[in-house]
Amino acid sequence: MAKVSELAQLVGGKVLGDATRVIRGVADLASAGEEELSFLASPKYRKAFLETRAGAVLVA
Repeated sequence: MAKVSELAQLVGGKVLGDATRVIRGVADLASAGEEELSFLASPKYRKAFLETRAGAVLVA
């Protein structure tokens, strides 16, 4: 379990949104929930990114 701000610091990232949100797991964009982190690295997943319920998304 970690705050979004802590995860961003680990990867040298910048938080846009609620940096205090607690993340408890990891999931793909389609199945992620409010307490999960997901990842976007390809524009072909833009639709899934726009529709995700993930608590945070790491964008590369």
